[in-house]
Amino acid sequence: AKIVIAKWVSNLLSSRFGQDPVALIPNAVDTALFRTPPRDRQAAPTVGFTYTPMANKGTDVSIAAVRLARKQVPELKVISFGSMAPTHELPLPAETEFFFRVPDRELPTLYAACDAWLFGTRIEGFGLPILEAMACRTPVIGTPAGAAPELLALGGGIAVPMEDAGAMAEAIVAIARMPSNRWRELSQAAHATAMSYSWEDATDRLEENLNPIGRMFY
Repeated sequence: AKIVIAKWVSNLLSSRFGQDPVALIPNAVDTALFRTPPRDRQAAPTVGFTYTPMANKGTDVSIAAVRLARKQVPELKVISFGSMAPTHELPLPAETEFFFRVPDRELPTLYAACDAWLFGTRIEGFGLPILEAMACRTPVIGTPAGAAPELLALGGGIAVPMEDAGAMAEAIVAIARMPSNRWRELSQAAHATAMSYSWEDATDRLEENLNPIGRMFY
């Protein structure tokens, strides 16, 4: 028996490698830490993303999308954080506020300072920043990697095709120009999605699948 954290891994094991059964036990976030009160959009449209020069994470897609979106929303602000400093090969958009090696306790403030969180990754196991942002009431614009398809399907953001900076830019512009009441609906849906993923539930599922008798009936 195999245990996976996202449906795409389960589908891959089943379709390509004939592995069955496969138990899906998604990740969660610490909602005591990743929590912010309801809010309106920022005074100036703001997006954020995690920075890394690792190609699989698609930071280049998010950066390209920001530059395209600024052609229609020149006042767009950008926030980014990462455990690696920006490189000359992959520079951040102009005037990006970059935060280096941010302690976990400070992340909710950064997520909550954004109107949308960009998830441009190409390959992902789960994509925990999606849930972290959603727990902080920030809608996510994301590619179909890791758990993004099932998370975004619940209405807390906008799904865009893989490798499509233009589509991500269009989603950024849509959120920047969105009526405030519609944005709050997205924000609330994002928060509700994050709240539906708990470590308690994940632990229960894990125990069921570690127990040979319980696993037979899972």
